[in-house]
Amino acid sequence: MPVERYTVSLRDGLWEVWLDGRLIAGQPSEMGAVGLAEALSYAAAIRGGHSRLLVGAASDNGSAWARRLRSGDQEAPPERAQV
Repeated sequence: MPVERYTVSLRDGLWEVWLDGRLIAGQPSEMGAVGLAEALSYAAAIRGGHSRLLVGAASDNGSAWARRLRSGDQEAPPERAQV
C-alpha cells in the first residue's frame, strides 16, 4: 500500500503543506499547517492508508531538522530530512 508523504515547511514566511511533492495549502502558522497535515493524515488512516508527516523549516541548503509523526505512533526522535 502506498504511503502518503506530507511535508510542512516554512518558506518566505508561510508554512506550506505538501503532499507527495504537490503544494496543498499555505498557513500563516506552523500549528495551522501541522493541524491541516494531521487531519489529512488521519483521514487517510480512516481509509486504511498509511502516511508520514515531516515538519521542519527549510534552510538555505535545502535541508531541515524535522520530526516524523506516523499515524497511531508516538512521536519519533528528530532526524535529518530533505525538504
